[in-house]
Amino acid sequence: MAVKDRKNRKLRGSKHCGWGIQKHRGKGSQGGAGNSGWYKQKWCLYSKYFKDIHGSHGFTRHSSDNEIMTINVGDIERNLVKFVNEGKIRVENETYHLNLAAIGYDKLLGNGKISHKFVIEVDSLSEKAKEKIESAGGIIKKTNADEDNADKKDANENKINIPKKDITER
Repeated sequence: MAVKDRKNRKLRGSKHCGWGIQKHRGKGSQGGAGNSGWYKQKWCLYSKYFKDIHGSHGFTRHSSDNEIMTINVGDIERNLVKFVNEGKIRVENETYHLNLAAIGYDKLLGNGKISHKFVIEVDSLSEKAKEKIESAGGIIKKTNADEDNADKKDANENKINIPKKDITER
């Protein structure tokens, strides 16, 4: 083809040079090819529709099978009348008897004030809770859950550790 017959020669000087209104080749009108420009001119689209593609996204906390239900000393004191009316607490000689495992609590924490004598049966408790109950004249009774764990620890300590043979000795 002769140079004088080429389309680009013929249409020079016109507004679009024969390619219509849009751009001809390349990705100039789109702001770049592919994912280029996502952090610059295409940020609006990226931040709205494609947030989860790049970068780190935190971590997944796996649920534990043993959720520990806790109650504070102050909560027991605050709901004392309610617990007595519902039959969760027994009253004998101005001493309140409470079994936390029976009402669905696993651990006793020490937040709050206490002014009554309590005898509390509990699986586990904090040191602060123990101090507060004993300073008010109360008694803590541990249930079997901690004793079972102690027995398991003792059983593991009593096992004889036999060293495994090295591969070279076989």
